[in-house]
Amino acid sequence: MALHNLAREYSTTTGISNAVLTGAVPGFNTWDNAGVANGETIRYGIITYSLTTGRPTHSETGTGTYTASTKTVARTTVISSTNGGSKITLTGLSEVFITAITPDINPYFRSIGSTNIERPFLQLGLSRKPFYFIYPAGINSAAAIFWGGSTNSGTASATDDATFGYMINLATSTAVNGAAGRAQTTAYFSRGNNHYRGGFSAYSRVGLSEKDGLYFYMGFASVSLMGATGVADDPGGDYALFQYSPTRGGAGDTNFQFITKDNTTQHVTDTGVAVTINKVYDFFVYCPMASSTIYWRIQNITDATEASGSKTNNLPTSTTNMASQLGIVNQSGGTAKNFKFTMFLAEPDDVDTP
Repeated sequence: MALHNLAREYSTTTGISNAVLTGAVPGFNTWDNAGVANGETIRYGIITYSLTTGRPTHSETGTGTYTASTKTVARTTVISSTNGGSKITLTGLSEVFITAITPDINPYFRSIGSTNIERPFLQLGLSRKPFYFIYPAGINSAAAIFWGGSTNSGTASATDDATFGYMINLATSTAVNGAAGRAQTTAYFSRGNNHYRGGFSAYSRVGLSEKDGLYFYMGFASVSLMGATGVADDPGGDYALFQYSPTRGGAGDTNFQFITKDNTTQHVTDTGVAVTINKVYDFFVYCPMASSTIYWRIQNITDATEASGSKTNNLPTSTTNMASQLGIVNQSGGTAKNFKFTMFLAEPDDVDTP
């Protein structure tokens, strides 16, 4: 969505109605003068003020459309607010402006975790750490820069459409437990303080065109998830990863799960992010070196929503090496299963190569 510089106006609207603009805040432009078009979908922000003290009381960001004839900003979808994610009640003295929100910012330069730990995902560009990096290089191919080798499964093809943009499609075979994905051949990452492999982070952008009868996983595991192991709701070994299971609990998952295991006991966290076809998702996993906390985040890029959290239960043991892995497994068989991705990057937290 387009940004428009200095678009900021007052509104005398009250309650939870759409905001009617009444004139530019001093030092700013009206939305019209800033170039906002009639019917344009924008990211908006609202700050509403106390009529008694003149101080801010609540704020809201969201997605909506602008109607020039009535100078109205529709509060169609609230992304975040100080009212628990719902529309705030406007007091009659508010400022309405155009802004960027979290899902609009380049994920490589975002922070992750409850303490906003910065993750320099492009640190690899400075050649200060080893990394595992797979990206689309052309039609019917997925080029890669490997650390620890790569195990590849599935048939690659290209997709370029309005739903997913340019992505690599990976298809399983029609056989039960047929796999499609990418993984490090050698397990290098751990939660410990091993030099140049202690701690870990991973990022991938994924598109799901189907979900019935397939298992999805993304993250780190000490065992290979390509094949029968990948269709287990509670596979063996140590791991920290996102998972979708069509059979967990009998009915299957509604939302993506983030799961950890210490080689003995699995701990499952419901992320609250629905597994929905024809959506694009960004997945992040981060564990600082020698840490007892693992952070996760999912962004639904299509709908501009996200969720994040952290885990301290049943983490992979600090001395167990794990491989970065991304893929699906065909649980039902009969027909091939597909998923799409644009990038898969994994790197250690330690930035000093030996």
